[in-house]
Amino acid sequence: MAAEGGKDILPDLPTFTEDWEVHKFQSIMESISSDPVDITSLRGQAITKGGLLCNELRRRAWTKLLGINIYNIPSYPHLDHKDKNQVILDVNRCEPYLKCFS
Repeated sequence: MAAEGGKDILPDLPTFTEDWEVHKFQSIMESISSDPVDITSLRGQAITKGGLLCNELRRRAWTKLLGINIYNIPSYPHLDHKDKNQVILDVNRCEPYLKCFS
């Protein structure tokens, strides 16, 4: 519910108590949920007061803003780089703290 800051829709959200936060949450969710995604509105929400409000909404919004299909992420095993192994170690170390595509 909007009054509870969207807890029933996305359980990891903080509780939004200010009217502008609740309104902004609703607007962001409408932009993300529309088909096609309302990129113009989503961009506008990102640059106004409060930004995208919280990490859960940021994760959802940025995949839309960048046009990433979370169900079909390509892999590029043929690409090699001198720091590839270090990047893999860093990503694996950070992974428990990130829920990028959930």
